[in-house]
Amino acid sequence: NFTIDCIKGYLRKSEILELSNGVILTAKNKIITANKLKRNIKKNENYFEKNIHINIDEKSHIFGDKLIQIDSISTITKNCKIKLITDNDSTIITGDLIQIDETNDELEVINNVIIKGDELEGICKTMTVTSNYETINMYTKPTLWLNDVQVTGNEIIIYKKENRLDSIYIPENPFIISPNDSLKYYNQIKGTYLEGKFKKNKIEYINVHGNSEMKYFDYKKDNQSMIGINSIQSGRIKLLLENNTIKKVLSFQEIE
Repeated sequence: NFTIDCIKGYLRKSEILELSNGVILTAKNKIITANKLKRNIKKNENYFEKNIHINIDEKSHIFGDKLIQIDSISTITKNCKIKLITDNDSTIITGDLIQIDETNDELEVINNVIIKGDELEGICKTMTVTSNYETINMYTKPTLWLNDVQVTGNEIIIYKKENRLDSIYIPENPFIISPNDSLKYYNQIKGTYLEGKFKKNKIEYINVHGNSEMKYFDYKKDNQSMIGINSIQSGRIKLLLENNTIKKVLSFQEIE
């Protein structure tokens, strides 16, 4: 199912194969390069070390300094990260550990997960990536930043198409805060669930559904030195954004 190339190596007792200097493992669905590979032939286990690069395809790459492959499970540790590339942008995902389940076609990033991109940043405790890197699930106190707009929820799901941001879904307790242009306070929006759409890797709109509530701050018309708090409740709140900045807010259904 694979071939291995390298500069040098040796075989011990027909069981342990140790290779070094430019190790390249080529399989049907990926290419792995590393400085060293220790392979237990009898147990069918691989231990890669230093400068590990897993090339899934032209747009999806995984890096680390230690990789253990046992059966269908690959575990990457030490300086591990995922790089998802688009034509004009790239997203970097880092964490303490990356685990790939080949059987279920699932990847998991565990502990201290950080997302960094030109248009999107985020943190969470645990993340799973499925469907050929097109669905990203953020768990345990997930937070996303779209420029100055902060989005949280019990779970955040990001959908990508060809590594481009396509849409976002928060199934429970979405909460949005955004800065007020002229005040030091932050406007706030919450609801039952949230769905939104990206266009050219920038968020185009966000819909907050079910018992939606918005609080925003402004100067009182009759006294510019006094700050007023406006509160709106409705069935749905729609945010229209430009360059990941909120430009318009619309409320629908049972408005109070």
